[in-house]
Parts: sequence; C-alpha cells; structure tokens
Amino acid sequence: MTISLRPFLITAFTLFMAATGIENATADTTKIKSVKSLTHMLSQLEKNHGKDASLTTMRLQIYLEDVYISQGTTLFIRQQLISKMIARGLQQGMTKAEISKFILRQYKRSELNETL
Repeated sequence: MTISLRPFLITAFTLFMAATGIENATADTTKIKSVKSLTHMLSQLEKNHGKDASLTTMRLQIYLEDVYISQGTTLFIRQQLISKMIARGLQQGMTKAEISKFILRQYKRSELNETL
C-alpha cells in the first residue's frame, strides 16, 4: 500500500501562502492583498533566477504599490509568466533595466494580471 504525501504538502503550502497574504486565485494567478505579500512574491521570483535577476521586478513593485495596493485594491498576478519573462530576458542577455521595463510594460498591457 502506497501513501501519498501530496495532499498534505498541498495543504501545508496553501496554509503558508495564506499566512503570508498570498492566495492562489487559480492555478495560474496569485492573489495579492498587501505590500508585504507583493514584496515576498516578487523577491522569491528574483531569487529563483539567481543574482543576475535581482531588482528586475522593482519597477513593477513600485507601480503596483502606488497605483493599486495603496488604494486597497486586491491584485491577481500571473506569477509564472513573470518568472518566464525574467528567465527569457536573462537568456537573451538583456540588462536588469531592460527586463524591468519589459515586465512593467507587459503588466500594463494586462499580459501578467487577471481582471476579475
């Protein structure tokens, strides 16, 4: 008889995400309610891509804090797409500033967010 730990791990992950203010709205989007949860999510994305990706999400973070979170608006962000854009930018040899501008431009075009 095989016992799967998958349900336990999913539950533990969900509890951790909820405790930090990050909730999965769908499999592809992440619900952000606070500056703390936004900062945590974006810093994790940068860390996942190493030292070369540091500060690549700073422009997006500042924009989202100023325009949405300061107004009390809940955000739904497509975290995996941001991660893929960082990886693609690094592979193509883009500078941090170029990656940062590209991510912000894509967010403003609603490529990285969900409107519900």
